[in-house]
Amino acid sequence: MSKFLGSLILLLLCASLTGVQAQEKTVGWYVNTGWEAYRNGDSEKAIKLLVTADSLRPSIPFLLRYLSIVSIDLGDFDRTIDYLDQLSLLNADIEFLEHEAFADIKDEPAFQQISKKFTDINKLVTVSDTAFTLTDKLIHPQGIAFDPSSGSFLVSSIHKGKVVRKRGRQPESDFVTKRLWAASGMAADVQNRWLWIGTGGTNRWIGYDEMLHQNKSKVIKVDLQTGAFLEEFFSFEDGPHFFGDLVVQPESDHVYVADARSPSLYMIDPDNQRLNLVQRFDNLESLRSVTFSSDGKYLFFSDFRYGLFRFSMDSGETISIPAIDGIGFKAIDGAYFYNNSLILIQRQVRPRRITKCELNEDLSAITACTYLEKANPILNEPTQGILVGDVFYYVANSSWRRYGQGGIIAAEDEHPVPLVMKINLKDH
Repeated sequence: MSKFLGSLILLLLCASLTGVQAQEKTVGWYVNTGWEAYRNGDSEKAIKLLVTADSLRPSIPFLLRYLSIVSIDLGDFDRTIDYLDQLSLLNADIEFLEHEAFADIKDEPAFQQISKKFTDINKLVTVSDTAFTLTDKLIHPQGIAFDPSSGSFLVSSIHKGKVVRKRGRQPESDFVTKRLWAASGMAADVQNRWLWIGTGGTNRWIGYDEMLHQNKSKVIKVDLQTGAFLEEFFSFEDGPHFFGDLVVQPESDHVYVADARSPSLYMIDPDNQRLNLVQRFDNLESLRSVTFSSDGKYLFFSDFRYGLFRFSMDSGETISIPAIDGIGFKAIDGAYFYNNSLILIQRQVRPRRITKCELNEDLSAITACTYLEKANPILNEPTQGILVGDVFYYVANSSWRRYGQGGIIAAEDEHPVPLVMKINLKDH
């Protein structure tokens, strides 16, 4: 067995997949049993088990690798190419194409085309400039908001459970430190001078207590000028929760909240002081980002595994926005509406990327996409962003991959300086 495949098995056994559910044990059994069958020379049995795993949890990069290896072992060239094509949008690791399993098909035109696709998607595209840095390397930045009255940026911290304020060239300072757990997405209601913060329990937070915080989440409202606590909101729905992102509806003070753990959309009406369930999506996995069309008629949201969706505020209808050829919509951590387009941040794809996708006239489909950032080594787990006029600011390097077992964060000297970058969208 090659060193590469051995590392894949170790990766699988550590069971560190995002959004692990109870069903994952079933998927893991199919994968483990299928791969063991392949190693024992029974590729027919292996492909059946691995295909079942893929049907239960599609688009896992290492599973696509397994499937492509077993398929070519069975002589199924077309299926191998299809799995590699899917992989190109998720983890375009050029070295994987050098695996010995593909030695006999390297000169085939279809395989050469896949190789070109892997190569092309790894070409550097960069248009960003540095906006500012933070001094605290262990902060683990996640969300970002902007207060135009003071010209201040606000950055949330998963690890420290706080929000810091960054103004001009001054070092960041603590802005909100109380009542927060792991602090995630934020939204500024400039008219009412409120800041809304999604916060939840995760062992990546330094104050995490499993008995007190596991699968719990809340939304905090604070004063946008002072950071003083105003109110907090909890869900009365059963199930685990993590309110990872939120947005204020245009021409309204209603706040819409994405629940990553029980895929649901919530709404806070400040007048009735409740967090109300709008829609639960049992067919989805992990809602990550919410953004409104400029007229407030549609709310766009992303699911980490299943891509982009549009929710009608009038009818309650939800439609899927399909990806276009050569562009994948998996692993979107941030989505932002701008001039009839969506700016997308994809975190757990390789290479990481930020993409601008144009929408059609009725905002129901993507017509074209342009990479703004791609294969830039600075993009180390980019997360969320904020539009300030025509300039898009985003967290370029969060710390999600710098935790060990039990949520222990790496030593400070292993972290880069936290970086917020910006793109002037009028130029692109």
